Amino acid sequence: MSQIWNASEYDLPRRQLIPCFDLFYTTAADLVVATVKPSPVLLDLGAGTGLLSEFVAQKTPPASLSLLDESPEMLAKAEARLAKYKPTLHIQKFADPLPAGPFDAVVSALAMHHLPDEDKQNLFARVYQALAPGGVFVNAEQVLGPSAWHEKLYADVHLNGARALGSSADEIRAAQERMSHDRCATLADQLRWLDEIGFEGRAHFFNGSVLRCTRAGSEVERLALRPERDRSGNSLDLSLSTETLHPSTHTKETLKATSFQGLFAIFAVFSTNLLPNP
Repeated sequence: MSQIWNASEYDLPRRQLIPCFDLFYTTAADLVVATVKPSPVLLDLGAGTGLLSEFVAQKTPPASLSLLDESPEMLAKAEARLAKYKPTLHIQKFADPLPAGPFDAVVSALAMHHLPDEDKQNLFARVYQALAPGGVFVNAEQVLGPSAWHEKLYADVHLNGARALGSSADEIRAAQERMSHDRCATLADQLRWLDEIGFEGRAHFFNGSVLRCTRAGSEVERLALRPERDRSGNSLDLSLSTETLHPSTHTKETLKATSFQGLFAIFAVFSTNLLPNP
């Protein structure tokens, strides 16, 4: 669904329309770093202009980087952004065969919610086949609320937050038009599909109250990431250290993390039960 975005204007609105932009993408990148070997073989699905891959590569430079998107204009921007990592570009739809693996990590950000549920499940199954043993799939996504009440709450909080971050009325209308194409699934359904496919050790992040920001004096404190337990009831020890972020280097959406956690979620699953050592 990249064609509904203008590649030349894609990046800037993300900081106003995605809650706690840096924290959202950093959390996904930190999950990759915490669960793969150094210099991973990486595939980014729906890579767009390379935002997520840049966050990941800055933390753990990949041995190889494959970027998949149906928009050549988006991938041209991504190739320029990630030039020092010499990415391989795959201009194709999600329905096409995935690039040959095996991959240590497959990542995606805000791309799969455009697919019908059947196509999501099919793609998840092909991701499973593309991963190396113990490989991780990290998906940072927009999710459907479990009820109409939740959906209205998510939408109201999201749009009010976007306005507070400086989005104009025209930008809000454009965002609503793009979101009319969304085909989101609930987090519970997606985790169940992953279980049925055979993924192991799944945990979800950045949803409910597992991740939040708080005002601490004149600074913003990012609290430790606290993962869910895996399906066997064992806690996945992937906590991140507390970090203080100074307002002069982080835009004001950092203060909005708690407002958006219902709409956005990040989940990680492994191709086998060979969970990495923390």
